[in-house]
Amino acid sequence: MSRDEAIAALAAGRRRVALLWEVCQIPDYRNISASEHSNLVSHIFEFLARDNGRIPEDWFARQLSHCDRSDGDIDTLSNRIAHVRTWTFVANRTDWLEAPLFWQSRTREIEDKLSDALHERLTQRFIDRRTSVLMRRLAQKEELMSTVEEDGALHVEGEYVGRIKGFHFIPDGADGATGKTLKAASLKAVASEISARAQTVAACPDPDLSLTRLGQIVWQSAPIAKLEAGQSLLKPRIIIIADDQLTGTDREVVQARLEKFLGRHIANIAEPLIKLEEGEGLAGTSRGLAFRLLETLGVLPRDQVVQEVKSLTQ
Repeated sequence: MSRDEAIAALAAGRRRVALLWEVCQIPDYRNISASEHSNLVSHIFEFLARDNGRIPEDWFARQLSHCDRSDGDIDTLSNRIAHVRTWTFVANRTDWLEAPLFWQSRTREIEDKLSDALHERLTQRFIDRRTSVLMRRLAQKEELMSTVEEDGALHVEGEYVGRIKGFHFIPDGADGATGKTLKAASLKAVASEISARAQTVAACPDPDLSLTRLGQIVWQSAPIAKLEAGQSLLKPRIIIIADDQLTGTDREVVQARLEKFLGRHIANIAEPLIKLEEGEGLAGTSRGLAFRLLETLGVLPRDQVVQEVKSLTQ
C-alpha cells in the first residue's frame, strides 16, 4: 500500500494518516492472500477518504450478498463465515457506514445462519463417519467393543450410539439406514447391560427405589415400572417398563424385587387401611363402614356416614 501512489496522495495530513491506520486494522479473517487483503483495505480507505467519508451502502450490500448463502460444503461455509466476519468488523465502526446499527444486525444475522448450516454439515459428517465405521465392523462380523458410562451413554467401537435409561435404550437421533445400523450395532451391548442392571435392581436396598406421584417406580432417576389397577386399591399390579431384551429370569427377579418393595412401601404408609382390609373383628355396620373407607383411601365426609357411626357400639 505504501507504494500505491493513489493511496499515498489520499493519506496526506495527520487525519488521513490516522484514518488509514484505522482501516489497516481490519483483521484478515478471509486469509486469502496478503495482496487480496491489501486491495480490500485500500478500497475501503478510498471510500472513507473521499466524498462524504462513508462506505457506499449499495457496495457494502453487494459484498454481503456473496456471503448470504447457506448451501455448500464445510469448507465453503467456513470461508463465507470468514468473509462475513470481516464485514461485521467494518459494520461495527460506527462512522464508516450511514446506518451502522442496521448493518451490524444484518451481518450478525448472516453469520448466525451460516454457523447453523456449518453445524449441520459437521454433524452430518460425524454421523456418516460413525455409520461407516459400524457398518464395516458389522459386515466383517467382528466382535464389537462397547462401554457404558455412568450416565448410561453407550459407545460401540468408540462411537456414541445412544443412552440406556433404566431398562430402556434410547438410540441416538437417527433414522433410515443410520438408525438401523446403530440398532444392529447396539443390540448385544444393550442386552448385556440390561441383564446386568436387572441383577443390580434385584439386589438393591429399598432406598434405591422410589414411588412417584404418577405411580411409577424409579431407579437411578429412570422409571422402571408403573402401577395399574389390581385386585384392590392396596394391591396394584406392577408393569415393568423395559425393552424386549429384559426376559426370562432377569425379568422375574426384577418383578419379585419390585413387588417386595411396593408391599413394604404400602405397609409403611397405609397400615391402618391394611388392617381395615383384613377386617379382623369387623362385622355388620362396622365392616360396611370399613369397606367405604377403603374405597376412598381412608378419607370420607362424616356427614355421609352419620347413621353408621351412631350405630357403632363403643
